Amino acid sequence: MYKRSFLGLEEAKGAVEAMIEECKKPNYWPYGCFAIVDQNGDLLYFARMDGAGKQGVSMAIRKAYTAAIWGRSTKAFNSMIEAKKWRRSASNYGPDYTTILGGVAIIEPAGKDKRFATPFCLGGIGTATTGPGELDEAVAKIGLRYIEKKLWPESADKIPAVEVVAETAERA
Repeated sequence: MYKRSFLGLEEAKGAVEAMIEECKKPNYWPYGCFAIVDQNGDLLYFARMDGAGKQGVSMAIRKAYTAAIWGRSTKAFNSMIEAKKWRRSASNYGPDYTTILGGVAIIEPAGKDKRFATPFCLGGIGTATTGPGELDEAVAKIGLRYIEKKLWPESADKIPAVEVVAETAERA
């Protein structure tokens, strides 16, 4: 029997709380949305800050879904589509996919279980309306770092630190 790791509610909730704490700082828009999905793209945990609109809610979930299903960030998914010159957009794959920055995949570290040739994606994190796309992605990586430290503390020193974009997000 194969043994797989699964993302739990405790890790998801902690990651969202870490992202919300980051977004309380003045360089973010004050109405972020945060979604975490499991390896199948099913919603595991969601939170939104006061004042968040419907577009942020659905976009955070779509970003997390895309990252989980493709096992890569929404930025990498966009680059893959462009590099292959597929003349398609993310919506050609289904209404839940997006290439907008702010989605990251939660990938089990390489070598964790040598029976599998490729790393296993445990889920995805999506953030929306925290600022421009680069800020959404940086915030999602803060949640990712929280989960990595929680699930794989022995690998924590090998995980690169997350650098948050220092510029202030001004609402257009």
